[in-house]
Amino acid sequence: MGGIASVLYGAVVYATLVLAYHPALDVPAFRRLGDYSYGIYVYAYPTQQAIASALGPMPPLLLFGLAFPAIFALAFASWHAIERPALRFKTPK
Repeated sequence: MGGIASVLYGAVVYATLVLAYHPALDVPAFRRLGDYSYGIYVYAYPTQQAIASALGPMPPLLLFGLAFPAIFALAFASWHAIERPALRFKTPK
């Protein structure tokens, strides 16, 4: 990787971390709705593969557009039916 590419890569990584963790950029409304991140992580790959298998090869953005509503619905259901109820069994720190 060349010099300018390394600097650009480092800048993108740094900016991503700042946007993710800076306290002034926190949006509490997102946390009130639920934490769908794990469900999105778990269901994204199998959902995308099922769509690609059923419909054949397609551009990545089309696959994203077709898959994301289903992935989000699965993550929503997972949070409200499995993950949030399971947190009752977590021992407090």
